[in-house]
Amino acid sequence: PECWLVWDLFSPADDGDHRYDTVFHLNNQDATLDEGTLAVIGADPDVANLAIVPLRRENLTVDIIKGQTEPEVQGWVANATRDEDVSPVPTPIYHRQGTGQWLEPWLLYPLRANEKLPVSAVEFDKQTNSCSITLADGRKIVAAVTLGKDAIGEVSIKSFDANGTLSKTAVAK
Repeated sequence: PECWLVWDLFSPADDGDHRYDTVFHLNNQDATLDEGTLAVIGADPDVANLAIVPLRRENLTVDIIKGQTEPEVQGWVANATRDEDVSPVPTPIYHRQGTGQWLEPWLLYPLRANEKLPVSAVEFDKQTNSCSITLADGRKIVAAVTLGKDAIGEVSIKSFDANGTLSKTAVAK
């Protein structure tokens, strides 16, 4: 596949305010943050990288941690099977405050060496739990989910070519 959509569903046991953290570890030396989209992109030159694109950005913040030891250990990857052989890596941690059930959609987009992220626009509709991703070449991906009490129900994905013609449809239940 060209990219992956990941849907996280947070379902608290109460109606209180909660902080939701989503943690990713990149296998890179460096990463960049796009302040406008909050996308974190592996930034190692001349190698493949990964872009993490949040699809629901209202009230979302992100920190990129690398090689932290206090107040907790974060931003490390093991180089071998021994615990003491580790290297610091960029670790984006996305934060959100919210009440009730919360759907957190993500786009994971692998990039070829020195490729720029080809996403030109992202829209999320919280009423329909759907997102629309427009790529730089004019293609569009539209995805939606149905929600149950504690689970994601049906997932539907439609791909459109640059002319707006439906090219692929997939549904998972």
